Amino acid sequence: MLWTREVWVLIGDLSRLVLPTGCASCGAATGRARVLRGPGQLELLVPYCSTCLERGARYDTLSIAVATASILLCSCFALAFPMLWPDATLAVHLAATSCAAVAPMVWASLVTSSAALPSGRPSLWWRWNGRLACDYRPFAEELARLNGLAVRRARAACACAHRTWLWAPLLGLVLAPGMYLWHHPQLRVLNLSGQPLWLVIDDTRRVALTPSSAESPASGLTLRVPRGSRRLAALDVGGGVVAAARVELTSRHDHLYAPASDGHCFWLELTGYGRERGRRVVPLASPLRFWTLDTAVDTWFVPSPEPRGDDEWSSGGTLTSLRHARCAEAPAPVREPVSAIGP
Repeated sequence: MLWTREVWVLIGDLSRLVLPTGCASCGAATGRARVLRGPGQLELLVPYCSTCLERGARYDTLSIAVATASILLCSCFALAFPMLWPDATLAVHLAATSCAAVAPMVWASLVTSSAALPSGRPSLWWRWNGRLACDYRPFAEELARLNGLAVRRARAACACAHRTWLWAPLLGLVLAPGMYLWHHPQLRVLNLSGQPLWLVIDDTRRVALTPSSAESPASGLTLRVPRGSRRLAALDVGGGVVAAARVELTSRHDHLYAPASDGHCFWLELTGYGRERGRRVVPLASPLRFWTLDTAVDTWFVPSPEPRGDDEWSSGGTLTSLRHARCAEAPAPVREPVSAIGP
């Protein structure tokens, strides 16, 4: 009940209304009015005195300021938070962005509740369900008497910037995941050493790597790692360093790291369909066993489906799969430009 106020809801036929002549906020005599647009094309000329109209103008200005501040803070947090705290999780990023979006609204609610800046919100307004509500009880009762309506007491939010309450935080919830993925590219780690290993990232994050040998889409570990220069190290169960590399992770690219994988070969297999029917093999090589993949990988560690024999006249397309095997079992590479570059 802390952030709500008491209002009076009018129930009945609202298509044709006769309004009282007194101010809708204070009941004072007035000859001025403010247009209130409702469902459909319904328009009401709501009477207000000069004082209440001035307060309404101040309310509109404050609402615009709150909306602008909410959008700016929300956007800045969504864009910059991963750079301020690279190791933060997506949940923390979303929470920080949402708090930034809501903060101006909370401030506006506190300010408009004080005597220094009285609320100037419209006294007569349409609720989300299409019903007419009024803050000033005498005006609501007179309006109901003139039009044969019923009056019911209800609760409404007190936030001054109620117009931004929904879409400003939603803007942050939309921007934050995208920026998080941009600043945290995908890293696939494959343990082919035959023994359990620990992956240590920048000496702060430690992840267990179970060994795998045969090709399987479920083999390996997929992580989201902050972009930029990172130190990757593979440790055995005793803490000894099996492999280490200083690598560069970039946005919009997938990355593969296979420490202690000597004797295994990796390649990209491009399978064409329809008019592009065919298969190409692009070998991958890196002394650090780390690759930045410039080509989008459709399937990991599993071959693409075989082209059908009856689709040679279709427009087709190409699927890319990343494969690995012991070098003695790997296919003879075809000379093609290398699509993945190791440091």
